[in-house]
Amino acid sequence: MAYDIKMTLEALRTVTLEQATKQPVRPERAVYVAETSSNLRPQADQLRRELRQHAFAVFPCEASPATGTAYREFVANQLGQASLSLHLLGDEYGTMLEGETRSAVEIQIEQAGLIARTGALRRVLWLPEQFTPSEDRQQRYVETLLQEAANEPNTELLRTSIENLKAYVLRKLAEVPRPQASGKPVGAPLVVYVIHDQRDAEAIDPIRDCLISVGHEVKPSYFHGDEKELREYHQESLVQCDATIIYYGATNALWVQRKLYDLRKAFGLGRQRPFLAKAVLLGLPLNQEKERFRTQDAMVLSVAQGFSAAALGPFIGPLTSHS
Repeated sequence: MAYDIKMTLEALRTVTLEQATKQPVRPERAVYVAETSSNLRPQADQLRRELRQHAFAVFPCEASPATGTAYREFVANQLGQASLSLHLLGDEYGTMLEGETRSAVEIQIEQAGLIARTGALRRVLWLPEQFTPSEDRQQRYVETLLQEAANEPNTELLRTSIENLKAYVLRKLAEVPRPQASGKPVGAPLVVYVIHDQRDAEAIDPIRDCLISVGHEVKPSYFHGDEKELREYHQESLVQCDATIIYYGATNALWVQRKLYDLRKAFGLGRQRPFLAKAVLLGLPLNQEKERFRTQDAMVLSVAQGFSAAALGPFIGPLTSHS
């Protein structure tokens, strides 16, 4: 409890800075210092203080949620406001949140990796020079992480003293502004991410064929495979696609609203530009819930009376003007 109160008071400094200047904190002046295991909290707190002394904003800038799902969303949002994330790995695996089987330390590293892949964040992983894990799970996790980090874009792994780490971070922050996501190659097709329920896999076939026929690349939803890989595919598609269709067929309005919320979260995951077009496409079976469906977050179109290319016209139009 005392540590949570301390963290909240420290975080208020970042909020106060933003309010005082009446301007959002510039990402190139913002650093995400990840929550870490209890044995490394003094070092993490020292880093936060010194970064603030150098006029950097430090995130997280508010108390974090206690449940896994809410925590992931919170971390993605906070990471999206920074140019660099810093993760201290120690001898302990760390605390697991309610509803989670992995520690908060691991979740933050995973979320930062997703954004780093887009080019919108530099992720720095740090290990002390004398690393002696006190748990088998931590040993296994770090060994796997070291193998994966070697091939991850915008990820740097340091095994040095905490003083060398501080010097390295300050030097990197002074070098260049926030890296930007790589642009689309000239002439490359626009990418449309079609989000749908597994039961509607066949129903989206004519939609996919229509979009491909006018020169667009289509990313469908996937349902079989490792849960982590499926989640990463969904998040990366939200960040990288040019436009998206949410197909409202066999599912319900709550499912659609959750997917619309995912579109808003994409900017916290590292998306750098607005969607060219967003649509909720009403399909069979037609019912009163669908007839009443309205949203300001996307255009609402219907193919419930049968598919036709004309039904996608309002969606394809904005894409054509950007092709």
